Amino acid sequence: MLGGCGVTGGSGSGRSEAGVLDLRDWSFQRQGAVGLNGEWGFTWNALVPPAELQGQWPEGFDTASVPDQWRVDAGGGDRFKRHGYATYFLRVLLPPDAPALSLKVRDVGTAYRVFVDGQLLHQAGRVGRDAASTTPGFQRQLVPLPAPDSGEYRIVFHVANFHYRSGGLWEYLVLGASDDVRRHYEQALGLSIALASAIGAIGLYHLGLYSLRRKDSSPLFFGLVCLITSARLLSTDERYITELWPGISHDALFRLEYLSFLLALPTFGAYFSRLLPGYYPTWAMRMIYVLGLGFSSGVAITPMSVYSPWLPVFQIYLLLTCGVGLYAMARAALERREEAAAFLVGFAILIFTAVADLLSSRDVINTPHFLIGFGLFSFIIIQSYALSRRSAQAFAAVESLTSELEAYSTNLEEKVQQRTAELGDANAKLEQMAMIDGLTQINNRRQFDTALAREWPAHARRKASLSLLILDIDNFKAFNDSYGHLKGDEVLVRVAGALSSALSRPNDLVARYGGEEFVVLLPDTDAEGAWNVAERLLASVAVLNIPHQASDIGHLSLSIGVATLVPEHAGDAASLLEQADQHLYAAKAAGRNRISGNPEP
Repeated sequence: MLGGCGVTGGSGSGRSEAGVLDLRDWSFQRQGAVGLNGEWGFTWNALVPPAELQGQWPEGFDTASVPDQWRVDAGGGDRFKRHGYATYFLRVLLPPDAPALSLKVRDVGTAYRVFVDGQLLHQAGRVGRDAASTTPGFQRQLVPLPAPDSGEYRIVFHVANFHYRSGGLWEYLVLGASDDVRRHYEQALGLSIALASAIGAIGLYHLGLYSLRRKDSSPLFFGLVCLITSARLLSTDERYITELWPGISHDALFRLEYLSFLLALPTFGAYFSRLLPGYYPTWAMRMIYVLGLGFSSGVAITPMSVYSPWLPVFQIYLLLTCGVGLYAMARAALERREEAAAFLVGFAILIFTAVADLLSSRDVINTPHFLIGFGLFSFIIIQSYALSRRSAQAFAAVESLTSELEAYSTNLEEKVQQRTAELGDANAKLEQMAMIDGLTQINNRRQFDTALAREWPAHARRKASLSLLILDIDNFKAFNDSYGHLKGDEVLVRVAGALSSALSRPNDLVARYGGEEFVVLLPDTDAEGAWNVAERLLASVAVLNIPHQASDIGHLSLSIGVATLVPEHAGDAASLLEQADQHLYAAKAAGRNRISGNPEP
């Protein structure tokens, strides 16, 4: 629940003053990336066009601290209202040997646009001047920056918030060498994934323990705690869940973040009350359950603008829950209960790392990135050890009763494993058969549809070219009429083999689309590359020199339609198929045995 404090993304931090950050003496190669924190130029209730900020800063401009949130000032004025829109601007003076740079953008509240030297480089959500025209959005991004014109960057943020409890640039922005920034991002993301996976696996393990021995429900609630914690790790900090679920909305992301916090507290309480029964006051546990479920229901059914202002109340609820837990654990520790001692040790490590991570994020001390993650993992491991010890003691007490069943259980387990393996092999074969064309033994239309549905959003995110070829055997009905259907099937097999052999990249996919039609999906391929592949495929069938008396050229040939698009999230993959199909008909209309595409090389 304390995760997400560490926000530094590089090895150093700058401090801007009056909207200017002087990095002329900074070495990105030696000192690493830098946090763009400090005073930024700021205008409230104005979306200043970037072009107006390329010369001198406007006279009398205000300043705002970054990172920070919008707050209502003590006088009740409108300088820092929680809802509104604003322009942030910063002039960054660069060293003469600055390498290619990138900007890492973290959470911004709650819709924003990023301009650098007047160019719009990135945006999340829709920035407006009221709630109706503003759409919250989240997209953690590494933004490659263009080469500076005059040894400096002018960075402008348009920020709007009408839905969350507060807005603004509330987390560090990191500027650094592109490779360095990406490496730090990938390290942080990898660590987040590793922690979430490990804790999730521990949770599943304890749920499995509970399923085997339901008399003790503490493994059940501990397993739920681990799964909720894993979900929170995925939905906070680097927010890896946005990679697993690219279409997740801003609203759903924040609901998951809040619910993983609120549901964890009564689940923690249920776990500890069963780990040490009799030490928790009954009234306190009822209060924890009622408040946790009540708050969670409110978050689930109300809009973000309603539940997010309650965050201070939720935090007080967290402190009360922790206070009750510490009271109960202290009582148990005084009576020398081993489980209480394990909890207190784990809790002390967690609190120490949380405080250290918080101080590091405020530049008070320097600690390894995401120290809180190790503290949380240590806490989970210690609790897992305590439960394992308790389970071991319980099993030892009944060991004499289970020894007679050991041989039978071992044999049964082997049979179950063998049967599971057989079923797994059968399922794997069935799944493979469902994706393979029975005649040609290449991919079928179902496999092609699956691949196209996967590659379209992936290329949309990367803004990469995706190419598609539709191939049709010319005059194939006449071939069947002349040589027979068995010969036609043989030809389909030979053509499929030739097409497969002509593709050189492992990611390229050839499939039988239906009848005598084939499709070839070419990821990360522009129009010229797709045309080259089409020529190679045309030649691969011509080399077979299959006689075809109904063909004008005397042998079997293909007509190929080529289409290339840079997919868009709002687009439809069917448009790529339609273009390729239109070009196929154009190739046939032009005389067959040819390629048609737009543009043609």
